[in-house]
Amino acid sequence: MQLGNYRFCALGALYDGEKSHYFDSCLHSLKNQTVVVPIFLVIGPIRDDLEDVLRKHYDLGITVIRKSKNQGLSSALQCGLMNVCNNYDYVIRFDSDDINLPQRFEVIMDFILRNDSDMLSSHMNEIDSSGR
Repeated sequence: MQLGNYRFCALGALYDGEKSHYFDSCLHSLKNQTVVVPIFLVIGPIRDDLEDVLRKHYDLGITVIRKSKNQGLSSALQCGLMNVCNNYDYVIRFDSDDINLPQRFEVIMDFILRNDSDMLSSHMNEIDSSGR
């Protein structure tokens, strides 16, 4: 999405060891964002249940960047950044088990526009497997 003179996208990585219900919750939270941005996801070989979750959320228009093997998070993110760096000014990072609050992207984008920031980090709340 372009806001002002800035182009924004979101980038995540998924690995075979992720729990499918966490990944599903993450994608559901991305679907509920108040601001829509293009979503990119770097994945290596993953299990069928994770592929099923990805297919379930096809309406998000996720651009999947497939790697032939899992090489770790930093390698996946570097690959993702290389794929988006020419088309986007800012990348909003998410993890495949994040539950993003509905206004997360909007708040980040607004802060960047008001402050002309190069980089931004935000607070998180840790939750356990039972959602507390």
